[in-house]
Amino acid sequence: MSSKLWTAVTCLFAACASVDLDQIIPIEEYQAPQSVPAPPYQLQPGDILEIRYLHNSDLNVTLPIPPDGTISLPRAHGLQAAGKTVAELEEELLTRTTEFTNPEVVVILQKYSSHQAHIGGEVRRPGVIDLHGRMTVLQAIFEAGGLLDTAHLNQVLLIRRNPDLTHQVLLVDLEGVIEGSQPRQNVELLPYDAVFIPKTRIANFDVFVDQYIRKAIPITFSYKIETTRN
Repeated sequence: MSSKLWTAVTCLFAACASVDLDQIIPIEEYQAPQSVPAPPYQLQPGDILEIRYLHNSDLNVTLPIPPDGTISLPRAHGLQAAGKTVAELEEELLTRTTEFTNPEVVVILQKYSSHQAHIGGEVRRPGVIDLHGRMTVLQAIFEAGGLLDTAHLNQVLLIRRNPDLTHQVLLVDLEGVIEGSQPRQNVELLPYDAVFIPKTRIANFDVFVDQYIRKAIPITFSYKIETTRN
């Protein structure tokens, strides 16, 4: 499990202590915020790169970015790839091949590393899961080993990050999904989503956070979540 993602997700849950239950948005009322231009993707460990030297094909290589973020090529040992954009990596490779005449290097991002979400609460294997393709809330729960008998299904919490880095707390009725009366509640997860299945009905959000989050993970949180009803 990624410790950084675990810490970030627990910050999300703990930061909700100031959120009243009536501020949580039913999933059917949720409207995705207007998207903002995304910054260029920065490479990260696990991404698979294809590097082509257009006039020196014997140097072509396909390789993953290892956990330390550095790659080693015949003409570029210990090159930091993680944290760079594809264009920045191409520029860096060009500076390492100045001995070639008219060097041209193309970096192709063949495969992204797996995006992740967190599933917590009354599931058999709570923790971080990889989002392979399109995955719904219910599929993610199955990925986490399925529900425990103690799960309270009509108040499942989905915490979702907005493009401006604020968060919304959404209420999902999984009981309706399983019964077939609320199929649209089984929404697709996005990267960095956090799903929590409570053990009992959440009557007081402050008490819920204190009992199930803060006492379990003794960390001081300053993360802020903003929720609005549409």
